[in-house]
Amino acid sequence: AGDLDAAAHVFEEAVNVLDRGTYEYSALLNNYSLLKLEMDDREGALDMAVRALELVKEQGAPQHETASSLNNIAAVYIRLGEYQKAEELLDEALSIYDSLPARNCHHSAALYSKAVVRAERGEFKEAEELLERSLELTEYFFGKNADYLRTEELLKTLRKRNRS
Repeated sequence: AGDLDAAAHVFEEAVNVLDRGTYEYSALLNNYSLLKLEMDDREGALDMAVRALELVKEQGAPQHETASSLNNIAAVYIRLGEYQKAEELLDEALSIYDSLPARNCHHSAALYSKAVVRAERGEFKEAEELLERSLELTEYFFGKNADYLRTEELLKTLRKRNRS
């Protein structure tokens, strides 16, 4: 997992160095929001992800970057237990991913997040279907990495629940 505080320090240095008007800066904020979420700084993660989305839209960045930002904001709302807000953002992100001419590596994360929302609502069959799609994309882009194994484990848990 590594030293999250050290990673945060590096992100802070980069935030102070990069030009705020660049795509790189908005991408940095997007990734920094995930680190803040991992550190359980939900407020900081939400603020950072919203700022990243605003910049991505201002800069006219590729649509997949907008979708990625929406997914990061949704991840914060999931942690806050605000599933309706999360699902609205995820629906928008998934609509973007589905409209892209080529597959995108972040699509699987949005599918996983939407599956979590559905599972939290007791909609286990729908969650399973989303996880199956997420697994396919994760394996396609990354192989059977840690995200694949995490998704596979959640899918097994839901399948057991559905059978009982």
